[in-house]
Amino acid sequence: MKKMFRKIHVYLSLFFVPMALLYAISGIAYLSGIKENIGAEISKIIVPVPFNSNRAVEIITQTLDSKQIKLPSNLHTREAKGGGIAVGGINYEVIARPKGEQTLISVTKRTLLGDMIMLHKGKGAWYFNILSFGFGGALVLFYLTGLVMSWNHKEKSKKLFCIALGSVVTLTLGYLSVI
Repeated sequence: MKKMFRKIHVYLSLFFVPMALLYAISGIAYLSGIKENIGAEISKIIVPVPFNSNRAVEIITQTLDSKQIKLPSNLHTREAKGGGIAVGGINYEVIARPKGEQTLISVTKRTLLGDMIMLHKGKGAWYFNILSFGFGGALVLFYLTGLVMSWNHKEKSKKLFCIALGSVVTLTLGYLSVI
């Protein structure tokens, strides 16, 4: 039984090493105050045309073509945070939104760290989010299989104490952080 848990633990953890690094690096960066637009190239263009969500892609396409700015490869529209219409992906995104009687077009080219933070926040494509859910489930399996593999009766009380202490510290600091 322990041999099977060891294999599950080892091979699943090796598979998810890249995800663990992505989440660790982007999580530390985000908690340190670094946001997704760190080092991003952002251009803003005012178009003297009233914003119209039905014509947003047309306005974006015409404006970027006239300024000789690359179009995103994905022109599928979605609602932008803060209003407006967005096209593109998390690495290269174009947003058209109202600005008075005009349209503001923002073109954002993010850095690798910015992309990683966006993936961490679940802003990527659905298939990466599925991988993220898988990673979350794998973390649960890592701890369960690790406990099974390392459990022995000699140090049972020390291990239970560590689990209890970790639970008290986590719950206390979590509670103090949300009140």
